[in-house]
Amino acid sequence: MFGKLPAVKNIGIKMSGGADSSILGYLLAEHIIKNKLDINLFPIIIIEQDAPFQQIHAQQVIEFIEQTLDFKFCSPIIFDHYTKTNKIKRMRQIESDLLKTMLDFIISGTTQYPKEGFIEPGGPDDNRKGVFPELWKEKIYTPFINKDKKELAELYKQHKLLDTLFPLTRSCVAVTNNFESHCGECWWCKERKWAFGKL
Repeated sequence: MFGKLPAVKNIGIKMSGGADSSILGYLLAEHIIKNKLDINLFPIIIIEQDAPFQQIHAQQVIEFIEQTLDFKFCSPIIFDHYTKTNKIKRMRQIESDLLKTMLDFIISGTTQYPKEGFIEPGGPDDNRKGVFPELWKEKIYTPFINKDKKELAELYKQHKLLDTLFPLTRSCVAVTNNFESHCGECWWCKERKWAFGKL
């Protein structure tokens, strides 16, 4: 999975506290440890105005990975995103600025739309259907871009993380019980239930 990572020092990993970026963070940290790589890994957390839980759940995931694997992330790089601005444009600008100033490479857990058996209106703002190159502009790596969430659920099972890491993650964008539970009704909840069989 990480064979396309270049020999660089400073890597940013986009972490939202969701299931996709969380398993990616775990697997990447494990890869760095096993291969004794000299890499500084910086979590990039973009906190959306209507989803302030992202920093809370991302931090829980980071702490789990650090404690479970005896791994140390660098200090998180945190940005805000306001609902009335274009999210995709904002992310591209953040990525560009970080690659110009402090990072050599960025890795993202972006996944496909569900490939089959799931039909719901809504979902991500950008097009995630088809076959995509995993590398964008040679400096942004998206190893899951051709996998959907059900395929990531299999990764959780293979690495025995369904009862440990998965419950720390959040996909829901609704305000529910101080963001400690999922609403079960939004597109993101339905995709999660389709993939994992539970919230």
